[in-house]
Amino acid sequence: MSDSPLPHKKNRKKVSFNKSVDVREFDSEEDVTCIYQITSREIKEFNGLTLLSHIVDNIVHDYFDMQNIKTVCDIERSLNRGFDMFVSANPETVDILNKDLIVNVENMVQCICDKISEAVLHNPNCSIYVINTGGGRGAQIQSIHIPHMRRLADLIARFVDSIE
Repeated sequence: MSDSPLPHKKNRKKVSFNKSVDVREFDSEEDVTCIYQITSREIKEFNGLTLLSHIVDNIVHDYFDMQNIKTVCDIERSLNRGFDMFVSANPETVDILNKDLIVNVENMVQCICDKISEAVLHNPNCSIYVINTGGGRGAQIQSIHIPHMRRLADLIARFVDSIE
């Protein structure tokens, strides 16, 4: 064990990652891949979920972990349950579960699909958080989950189409 003490908190260096990388600066594709892995890391912040993030977190959890979403009717049940859970934990919520909110859920799930699809082009073994900030379950998806996330997005889209 070392006798030297840890540096005082104010003397410790903070590490930050720059997400914009100019690829022209590197000599080889390996250099770019290595830099991409470093700069694309995301730090999960736990500062409270929004209604939208809570519902997306819940629906992805129901689909993957609970495996109880197989039909459009299951989507409706999961959306209602996620909304009810959020409202009971946040009584000041004045939002209502409407078509616009559900379209935003669909868009967010589609965005997650696009994000992981793009990330695996640079690193096939990478994973991304379902919800980047705000807390939630901390679920991550990898390339193996892409077809399942696309199916979930399709089920949500079919539910949106069924709403009058």
